[in-house]
Amino acid sequence: MINIKDIGISGINLFHIFGRLAERKQKGMGREYRKKDTEKATPGYYAVRLDNFGINVELTSTDRVGFHKYTYDNPKERRVLLDLGHILQPNWGHKLIGNQYLLVNDSTVEGTVKTQGWAHFHSMSYRITFSEPIETVYQYIGGKLQVNIG
Repeated sequence: MINIKDIGISGINLFHIFGRLAERKQKGMGREYRKKDTEKATPGYYAVRLDNFGINVELTSTDRVGFHKYTYDNPKERRVLLDLGHILQPNWGHKLIGNQYLLVNDSTVEGTVKTQGWAHFHSMSYRITFSEPIETVYQYIGGKLQVNIG
């Protein structure tokens, strides 16, 4: 799981999915184990291997933007789950108050997640561009599956 966080109250979780989505949801998302001896960290750059999934991860950022690059050993196993309903510390009163989501084209998704907590009406926007077209989109809205939204 890669968690993009902003000031500790909201987050956009990006999970790497292997196997059938329904099975993963029942068993929980599992854990990605980073191979410590592959870590490279310098100011503004981090890289690691998620060995159990065969993924090389590279992360970097500017003052306002984070960049992720994932290289998969098996290109046929490139599936991700974007969890836009995640709230950090809901037991402290943080809650999701808005969520806009748009498929811009066949390889880009963008939107804004709005939360409320100790920071009133906090917004975090994102734009994710994949290197290849998105084949299928599955959405769960109100617990019900919707397929090929777009």
